[in-house]
Amino acid sequence: MAAPRDIPGPAARPPAATDGYRRASGVRGVLARPPVRLAPDAAVSALCALVEEHFDIAVLVFPLASPGASATSIRDTEGAATIVLNARAAEGLSPLLARVHLAHELCHLLFDPGEAGVQLVLDRDDLGGSAAEQRARAFAAEFLLPLAGLRRVLGAPRAVASREQAQALVDLARHEFFTPWKITAFHLVNRGFVARSLEAWLPDAPPPSAPPSPLEELPASDAPSRGLLARLRQAWERNDLTDGQVKVALEIPVDEPLPAAFR
Repeated sequence: MAAPRDIPGPAARPPAATDGYRRASGVRGVLARPPVRLAPDAAVSALCALVEEHFDIAVLVFPLASPGASATSIRDTEGAATIVLNARAAEGLSPLLARVHLAHELCHLLFDPGEAGVQLVLDRDDLGGSAAEQRARAFAAEFLLPLAGLRRVLGAPRAVASREQAQALVDLARHEFFTPWKITAFHLVNRGFVARSLEAWLPDAPPPSAPPSPLEELPASDAPSRGLLARLRQAWERNDLTDGQVKVALEIPVDEPLPAAFR
């Protein structure tokens, strides 16, 4: 997934990017209500769990054929949806970057129009000029770095032009909201906290401190989603499913034991 380099500042932002910001704010507004109760200015601390438990979207980590692919989202004709993060992604699969991919694919699944048959969106680092991609990139940035939260942490946007000040703002924001350096830098420019004159320099500037570690629990590569395992275990504990039925659901040979989560 390419960083949102092509999203201009507030005065000339493309309609798709503006729409992405608006939809991210709308989704956060829904999540502010029970049972999630996510504050409008708060970081999303466990996005993978939120995607699976609230939106009923399975999250998998799988080695896709192309290392240039960051993630893919899949929705079938009955509405079942899955996000697959590429275990072979060229830039690696850090917890911070995984959060961006999850938010990006969530936008595709929630707002891209469906068509007959299976819908598959494959995000590659060398693609992304469409309106749908602009919207998904803007959605991910605003969902993870909400304007209300940035104002709480950084104060009012004032387009700082000092490199030292800009680096300090990006560092504060990414530590508060668990985001990678580049997407944070671009978003602070796009939201007016950092001057547009620093847009070309800031994303590649050296981070002044080590990145934070968000509380993300991604499934192991080529393993079942954590949400699926949790639901199967609940049904198994209620005796709604037998050992054999659980193995069938997880595609485990009959002569092999159940996963550790069931012992």
